[in-house]
Amino acid sequence: MLIEQRLNAIAMRGRIGAVAFILLIALFNPVPVQAQGDPRSNVNIVGMTPDPADIPDLRYRQQNEPACAIRPGDSGCIICAYNDYRGVDSPVGDSWQGVSQSCDAGDTWRSRLAPGHPSDIGVDLIPAEFAADPRLAAIPGMAIFNFIAGYRDSNVGVLAIQHWLEVNKEDADHYEPGHTTWFADTGTEGRFLDKPDMLAVLDRNPGIITLETVMENEELGTITRDFPTGTLYVAYAAFTGSSESPSIKVLVKTSDDWGRTWKNQALKLSEDQNEVSGISLTAVGDKVLAVWRRKGDNNDPDSILYSVITNGGKKAAKGEVIADICAFDQPT
Repeated sequence: MLIEQRLNAIAMRGRIGAVAFILLIALFNPVPVQAQGDPRSNVNIVGMTPDPADIPDLRYRQQNEPACAIRPGDSGCIICAYNDYRGVDSPVGDSWQGVSQSCDAGDTWRSRLAPGHPSDIGVDLIPAEFAADPRLAAIPGMAIFNFIAGYRDSNVGVLAIQHWLEVNKEDADHYEPGHTTWFADTGTEGRFLDKPDMLAVLDRNPGIITLETVMENEELGTITRDFPTGTLYVAYAAFTGSSESPSIKVLVKTSDDWGRTWKNQALKLSEDQNEVSGISLTAVGDKVLAVWRRKGDNNDPDSILYSVITNGGKKAAKGEVIADICAFDQPT
């Protein structure tokens, strides 16, 4: 009996040792993970600027709040936009919108300032001193660029839309901007536009819309191109009233020609005295979901609200609270 117990104990220690040995092998020889990333060294997307008229970033100024889009059908081509403070050191005199492009999956980049700034030549100027809050969407043949622009000492400003067309050129400018900037909405004294988001939704069975674009680059002339049909949504906040008694409306507007013309009536998702921030749009089929944060005060908690937009932007549910949140904000 004693011998049998000792043999069982030896066998048990052997099994435990075998399991430990297998685990040790597994630690030193991990199974390859499927769809692993390919980490590389960091790359500065504010690359070279071949044309001096596009204002190079000579002093490596700040850039922030980037937005990017990937070309449909060619994931190696990327276009990004951001608040760009290189304009402070130039005749622009203030921050503007920087645009960077890469068509080798981000290995090399070229950058420039978006057209329409106060010191620009040969394009339609935007009535503004600064620009901020970029958003980008890419459809076949074109990138659509949305941002706000205005004046530091005034509520006057615009909700701008630019079309950057795919253009294959030897100098590697993979997207080229048009001559004209369109406006989805205009701010006035006492009505400040802010915090935009943009979403391009192709029709389920898209047709064709033909657009003629006068290009910024005179060598390209006018380009006439067919694009798939769809709806462009722009959501934003309109701040009205005084600082003591503000009114903040969350609005959405739609366009059937990718931002060149807009329906006159903006759809109101909510109206509140509490400041809103972080409006985001996404689509699920034919429905568009808008989500935003309402900042709390002494009477109301911080909350996340949502609205569902249907019928191509003609109808929207009144904004409702998803949940109250415990927000973390920097003191300044």
